[in-house]
Amino acid sequence: MFFEAAYYIIYIVVGYQNLTLRGPACLETNYEITNGDKKMAGVEQIEYMGEKIYYIDHKGLQEKEVITNQELGKKILMESGDKEILLITDMGGVYTTSEVDKRMIQINKEILPIVKKVAVLGMTGIKRILIEAFIKLEGGNIKLFDSIEEAKKWLVED
Repeated sequence: MFFEAAYYIIYIVVGYQNLTLRGPACLETNYEITNGDKKMAGVEQIEYMGEKIYYIDHKGLQEKEVITNQELGKKILMESGDKEILLITDMGGVYTTSEVDKRMIQINKEILPIVKKVAVLGMTGIKRILIEAFIKLEGGNIKLFDSIEEAKKWLVED
């Protein structure tokens, strides 16, 4: 319930046209969304201090590109077989609409049962203040960070 509400706030506050997915069908690689030859974002598996961390990079995506990227992330997470996923989501420079927000909430509800901790990057200004206040009130294993290094350290702490 907490993660569902937190994701709802993140996506409220914060096309498929010509988009293709690149990368072989295994988790030992990075996946990316491209528009022609331009890399837009993607999903990456990071090893840090002996732990596997999934990194979903939404940086700079707009509207339906965010959905495409999150669908890719969901597919990879669900097929991983992992039951206590450590996740970094980078929301830097992301723009969404209410239609996109609704779909993102639905996608996130599907992955929450297998997520142990979530670190969110790229939240600034009033969005960050509102989300931090909500996290303090509700508790839970979600935290906002300014750097990926800080996020990785927190994710692997017990």
